[in-house]
Amino acid sequence: MIQKIFPKPRKLPESLCTLLREMYPNIPWKKVQFYEGMPWFAPRWASAIVLPHHWYYRTMCVFFKKFEFHTPSGISTLVHEAMHVQQAYELQHKISWGFNQGFIIYYNILSVIRTFQLLGKVPLKSLNTMAYRTHPMEIPAYNQGDKVYYCLHQYYKERGYAKLLHQDASVVLDFLKKNPDLTISQSGTHYRKNSFKLLGGLFITLPISVIAPLCLIILKILFFLPQQYYRSRTQSAS
Repeated sequence: MIQKIFPKPRKLPESLCTLLREMYPNIPWKKVQFYEGMPWFAPRWASAIVLPHHWYYRTMCVFFKKFEFHTPSGISTLVHEAMHVQQAYELQHKISWGFNQGFIIYYNILSVIRTFQLLGKVPLKSLNTMAYRTHPMEIPAYNQGDKVYYCLHQYYKERGYAKLLHQDASVVLDFLKKNPDLTISQSGTHYRKNSFKLLGGLFITLPISVIAPLCLIILKILFFLPQQYYRSRTQSAS
């Protein structure tokens, strides 16, 4: 129950850290945190999500429902989310704080715009899915994930599965050497600066920037204070 509300911090294997550093050299990876478990407010269908840290400026958090990267599919998901981290740092501004950041502002308002663009063009039951898959910030992330998935299958097919990418950093370097086009210096996402869009996005993110940290504090008090009280009573009784 606690892990569903407070996802567990995790560290990636060194080989996958090498993969991300080499594939996305412009990301300050020391500022990126990884977690197993999804935030309590994340959509149920999501398998992973990238969000700004509630407190720390320039820190991004990557959450995974399952912290498993031993298959091409798992690594594809990892590099997909890393593309969103790339986008987040491209859009970050000095006045950013909490959820009030360019990445979240643009992502939310573009989601709304894309949904309205598809209204009447696709069935209502598939509207959200289509709006998500054709979101301007999801397209480069899916393209990168799909390319890595395909290249990994080809790489393993040629060399066998004796040494897997998540086990050996030398395999990672060899894989990237054979596939140099997988290295990303920019996301390729085009951001059209528009005051109306920015204001619309701020209308969504500004309340979240205030409410989300407050909810987190309240939840920590509700979960951890009773535990501390119970432990102190148990120790005094013994």
